Amino acid sequence: MCERTTYPLIRGLLPAVGVLLLFGAGCNGGGGSPGSSPSQGPSGTPTSTPTPTPTSTQPPVAQVQCGQILTSSVTLASDLICNTASLPGVVIAGDGVVLDGGGHQITAQGYLPAVLAVANRVTVQNLQVVGSPQTAGIYGENTQGLIVQKNQISGTSIGIDVYCDTSALDAAQILDNQVSAAAQFGLRLRDESGQPVQNSPVVKGNFFQNTAGYSVMTELPQFAVHGSDTNRFDGSEYGYYLSGGSATVDGMNFMNSPVTKGPVFAADLASFTLTNSVLSIPSGPDPVQERVALHLYRVGQAQVSGLTAQGMDVAVKLATDTGIQSQLALTGSTLSGNAVAGVWIQSYDGTDFGNLTIQNNDLTSNPAGYAIHFAGISQATGIGPSSQIGPNQE
Repeated sequence: MCERTTYPLIRGLLPAVGVLLLFGAGCNGGGGSPGSSPSQGPSGTPTSTPTPTPTSTQPPVAQVQCGQILTSSVTLASDLICNTASLPGVVIAGDGVVLDGGGHQITAQGYLPAVLAVANRVTVQNLQVVGSPQTAGIYGENTQGLIVQKNQISGTSIGIDVYCDTSALDAAQILDNQVSAAAQFGLRLRDESGQPVQNSPVVKGNFFQNTAGYSVMTELPQFAVHGSDTNRFDGSEYGYYLSGGSATVDGMNFMNSPVTKGPVFAADLASFTLTNSVLSIPSGPDPVQERVALHLYRVGQAQVSGLTAQGMDVAVKLATDTGIQSQLALTGSTLSGNAVAGVWIQSYDGTDFGNLTIQNNDLTSNPAGYAIHFAGISQATGIGPSSQIGPNQE
């Protein structure tokens, strides 16, 4: 769905020892030669990565230089201002390394990230990052058991960016960070390995403030969002962009942490489930930008119940194209008082939908709009034969 960040190009620019370290630390374990697979069992089957416990222990304080490759834990002794046009600010290439900012700041003035992690069980904590609009603040590639906690990141394109393609993005924990004024994403997690995930990423207690795009973007085999995660999105344009395999949302309340345009966008998923969530936002409809509480695009099967979405332009938008016959079960939800529609169902190229069940919902008081509206297809012929539209309160 998104282009891969091309940070691996820095490998050719690092010193020879750096190249060896970088290629020796991948998702399958660190410290081996290229192509080795240290985290495989005797039978050759991959073993799961235990979820590491976040540490509160501060490593020894030491001076660190811009472009330095870290293979042991350290606490920064001073701020760094780094020209990251050719090298990252700091590279973490040793398994189990903790980089503790000690409250100090790394300023990245260039295309490459302030911190690049390419080993396993790495922790980046207590760091302030000021980046450029072209880069990530903290970037992890082919790393398992990554912990990013209690950092303050501002002025980047992507605050925290994690990517795996050689093995699963396993046991990552993104905890209690503050990311402000990101131009694209506050947090992006992508797994293109095709491998099974033992421990899905944990994203809790983060504050995404004034993100120009999506606060959290995931492209993962599975991912769950819970109200108990206590992530906040104040002033950001969008909340979650969920793609990949399957995703669930439960117990979210965006009235407590409002975005300005749309709380949840789910795209290109095999399955999506939402329960007991409030996706209304206090500011209401926008005369210029359509505000959609829940936008489902090319989702194979979606189940939505107990959703409250009021005062938006559209409460639920279901859209498809390219032959994907999306199915939706929408029940027991309050989708009232929206300016354009309670439910908007649209095919962009004439692709039919699968079976749609839209029943027992409150679709009243959509002033000058629709309770349910079909666009690009006919309700009579463009949905599955076992569809049930109604009864609803309209």
